[in-house]
Amino acid sequence: MTQLQGTDKETNQRVAIKLEDIYTTPMGQSATEFEGELYPQLPNNTFPELLWTGKTKGGLYDALVTDLLGPSLQNLWVYCDNSFGMDTLCNIAIQALQRLKALHRKGIIHNDIKPSNLAMGSGTKGNTLYIIDYGLATRYEDIQGWEKVPGGVTGTAHYAPLEAVRDKRMRSYRDDLESLGLTLVELAKGALPWDATPSGKVLEHRERVTLDELCAGLPDVKFLLEHARSLRFEQQPNYDPLIRRFQRRRSEPGKGKTWVFDWVRRRYERMQEKMEKREADMEMERQAQMEIGEREAHVENRRRSRDEEDDGEEEAPPRRRRRQE
Repeated sequence: MTQLQGTDKETNQRVAIKLEDIYTTPMGQSATEFEGELYPQLPNNTFPELLWTGKTKGGLYDALVTDLLGPSLQNLWVYCDNSFGMDTLCNIAIQALQRLKALHRKGIIHNDIKPSNLAMGSGTKGNTLYIIDYGLATRYEDIQGWEKVPGGVTGTAHYAPLEAVRDKRMRSYRDDLESLGLTLVELAKGALPWDATPSGKVLEHRERVTLDELCAGLPDVKFLLEHARSLRFEQQPNYDPLIRRFQRRRSEPGKGKTWVFDWVRRRYERMQEKMEKREADMEMERQAQMEIGEREAHVENRRRSRDEEDDGEEEAPPRRRRRQE
């Protein structure tokens, strides 16, 4: 799978391009081809817009072209030193829950919710959260009745629900919610407890971690994970109470001020630091120039003073040699 950026020659619009070699799936439908079929079913406005899908010239790749969004939460999280404050975390949770609600209402399960698959918009939509990358998504109608069919880990195991890691059930709506909960824990704390655990011992480690330990200091995330684990296979989460909990948790629940994300604040702070450094450098340069000017003026004044002293003295007559006798 190859991710690229390009420019639409007709509109001059920047676009995101996904390419998948057809030889990686010679006998079946590629993930990119499936994603191209799924996009028209996604809700409007808050999901990436599909611009074109099909095979490239020569038929070597399945291609998907969408509008180009802003940075992913993974990149923004690194930019903010691997930690988000509570307001930013709540704003992410609120929008992610709204997107999952819209997605699940369409009968679509994402199966790979993680920071790199959550991206912010660009331009006037810079504060809008998007869920991206539907190559591993499933339609509920295609898996209905498969509750007892082992599903295993689909997507990134790091954020997979515990039961999926145990390989005991097919993924459903509830599992998108659990993956979101684990994502929020990582974004708040900087890491999940099993980050450094060898792959063969991840399940053993995860089974020892209680929700109280995992969500210490994050009661609303704990409530979200408990709700996800209480759902049946066919049930969709009760999104609205979850959204309201995160809305109440923000420092100013009813004000737009809380939609200023940490990365916006960090960018502003860094711009301020650069401006202050530039001003300090300019001030140092001014001081240096003033000192140079003062030294040059001092030297010039001393030179003039010597010249004036020399001009004021009468030249002594030449001394005669005494005649030798």
